[in-house]
Amino acid sequence: MKKGILVVLIIIVMTGGVSFADSIDMSQMDAIFKEFDEFSSTEKSKYYEMIEGAMDSDESLEGLAKNLSFLLSESQMEKLEKKGYSISEVRSNIRKLKTWSRDDRMTLVDAFRSKNREKLNDLNRVNAKGSLQASSGLIEESMIVFTEAQTIAFQHGLRYLAIQTLAEIPEFDDLDDHWSKNEVIELASIGIINGKRKGAFYPDDYISRIEILAILTRISVYDDSKLAEGEIQCDESLWYYKPLKRATRLGMIDSDLEDHLMVLATREEVVADMMKAYAAFEFESSEPLHLQTFKDENQIKPKNREAFRQAVALGFVQGWHGELKPTDPITRAEAAVMANRFYKKIIAMQGIGE
Repeated sequence: MKKGILVVLIIIVMTGGVSFADSIDMSQMDAIFKEFDEFSSTEKSKYYEMIEGAMDSDESLEGLAKNLSFLLSESQMEKLEKKGYSISEVRSNIRKLKTWSRDDRMTLVDAFRSKNREKLNDLNRVNAKGSLQASSGLIEESMIVFTEAQTIAFQHGLRYLAIQTLAEIPEFDDLDDHWSKNEVIELASIGIINGKRKGAFYPDDYISRIEILAILTRISVYDDSKLAEGEIQCDESLWYYKPLKRATRLGMIDSDLEDHLMVLATREEVVADMMKAYAAFEFESSEPLHLQTFKDENQIKPKNREAFRQAVALGFVQGWHGELKPTDPITRAEAAVMANRFYKKIIAMQGIGE
C-alpha cells in the first residue's frame, strides 16, 4: 500500500528547476489517473489518507524524502529512472513542497482526488511566485525574508541557506573512540566530506591543500554561475577542477599554484584559506585577538598573522595545549573540525544557525 501511494506522490512533485510553475508532465498525470482507477475504493481511501499524512508537516515530508530508497521497490525505482529521474532529484522535489503552506499541500491532495488538472496547475503557478528570483541584484517575492547577510551571499553565489542533511549518513568504523567523531559526522552528514574508502575516514592521516580547498568551497559556494569570471589552467577531467576554479574565483589562491596544492597542507595554510573564504561573505569584521598567549606565535609567517588573529577571534582555531603549531601538517580530523566550525559560523552570521 505505502509503496503504491509513494509512486503517486513522487510523480506529483516530479518537476525541474527552482519552482513548480507549468512543470507537471500531463502525460504522466494521465498515466497515474489510469493506474489509480484500477484501485478499489477501499485502497483509494487508504492511499489518500497516507498522502494527507505526508503533506501534514515539514517533518513528515522530510521523512518521506529521507526514506525514499527504502520504501520504493526495485521495479518502481527502475520506472522512475526510465522516466529520467534520479532518486536525488525526487528527494529534492519532495522537499520543495516544504515551501508550500499546509493548506496548499492539502488542496493539492484534494485536486488529485478530484482529478482537477486546472487546480493542480493553479497551485503550481501560485507557489512558483514564492521561488527565489534575482532581479536587478535584489531578491523579489521570496517566501523567506532574507537577512542582509543572506542577500549579499545570494547575490554573490555564496552559501545563503543551511545545507540539507543527507538521506543516508555515512558511518566510519575508525571514528568510534576518536576525539573528532561528532564534528566529522556532522560535516559528513551534509555531504561536505567523506571517507577514503567506504566505512573508513582515516582521521589521523594528513590532508593536502587541494582537499582543504575542496571542503571549504563546497561549504562556501552555492551557485557557481554567480562567481566572478576567470579561467584556470587545469584539465576539466580532474576531480579538483571545480574546487580549484571556485577557489581561484573567490580570490583564495592564484591559478598558477596547482602543483603546490598537491602537497600536504600546513595549519597556517588552512587558516589563511579559510579566512579568505570567510572574507568573501563580507561579514562585519570581528576584533582580532592578540596571539601572545600561544607559545609558538612567532612561528607564523607574517603574511598569515592577521588571518590567525581573526581565526582565533572567530573560534575557528583554539590551539593545542597553548600552541598553534602553524608549520605542522594538518590531519583529516583537524581539518574537518575547523571546517565544521567555519560552516556553523557562516550560517550563524546570517541569522539561520542553530
